Amino acid sequence: AGPPFPDPETDRAVYDTAGVLTDATEEQLEATIDAIEARTGVRHESPQVLVLENGKVVWNASHFKVKARAVEEALNRTRNHS
Repeated sequence: AGPPFPDPETDRAVYDTAGVLTDATEEQLEATIDAIEARTGVRHESPQVLVLENGKVVWNASHFKVKARAVEEALNRTRNHS
């Protein structure tokens, strides 16, 4: 059922258990995630998909709700609004 996941830590979104990221890259990723959370108001989850329309989140899903068909339907609804 996949690799073991580390226990979550407060204010941390990037877990480089393989040690392939530099500290600078990890910091940049954390900053990007923080900026997306601030802009959208949606708490970071992983995996996660956000669909935006005119800069606003119109659909989001995370974990086991991330399904190709659901994402496709959300994108189609957004395209139909344009």
